Amino acid sequence: MRLRNALARLALLAVLPALLGACGSLIVTQRSLAYLEGRTGFEWRSRAADGFVVHVEADSATEPDHERILAAAREARGSVLAYLGEPTYEPVVHVFAVDDRARMRALIGRETNAMAYYRSNSLCLVWPRSGRSGVHHELLHVVAMNRWGVPERWVNEGAAVDATGDWLGGDLRDACRRLREAGELPALSRITRGFGRLPSARSYPAAGSFVRYLRETHGRDALRAVWQRGRNALREVTGLGPDELEAAWLRYLDAP
Repeated sequence: MRLRNALARLALLAVLPALLGACGSLIVTQRSLAYLEGRTGFEWRSRAADGFVVHVEADSATEPDHERILAAAREARGSVLAYLGEPTYEPVVHVFAVDDRARMRALIGRETNAMAYYRSNSLCLVWPRSGRSGVHHELLHVVAMNRWGVPERWVNEGAAVDATGDWLGGDLRDACRRLREAGELPALSRITRGFGRLPSARSYPAAGSFVRYLRETHGRDALRAVWQRGRNALREVTGLGPDELEAAWLRYLDAP
């Protein structure tokens, strides 16, 4: 059992950067569309369709993937709207796709795999490294923050993980069970009050699992209330105090 858990943690740490990079839609300077389109050293090939504009660099490895990126964006939009209970999202979303993290640094000033700029309705991705999950995760940030407002970071990232559906290609509940078996699952108070100080390999799946528990057990309206009013709304929407709520979440994790 210990060997299996150790191998699982090593595998998680090996692939975690490919999904998360440094998703920081709430903690970085918001980049304007003009900034991204006019960045020195970039020649964009842009294609508009179905409410998206996909930008790829001329003569890059990503250039032939216009249609694949657009397909991922279309799929993500349908799923994100269903998750949020929103019928449509009218603003055009711009997707900037580059080949690697070095080009991402040149573009936005940070070496990461994906970033969302909700004010300019823009996503920046390393493609195909970020893949479908990266598009889905970042688009949730953009749409939800424009429709529901700017939340506390733990619920923003937790909802993005929940909405994506899985965790690093596996079951989210199983990932949190492994963290719990290893004594590494953060307490609920640390998730909601100290998210940014936790290792991403623990904070993201834990927040995603708790948000999923909240949504599945208490409904989308409860999630929206917590998104808009923060952790202080948890008692009102669930009827549970902090200890009772954490116990209920852990029972949810233990359920088959």
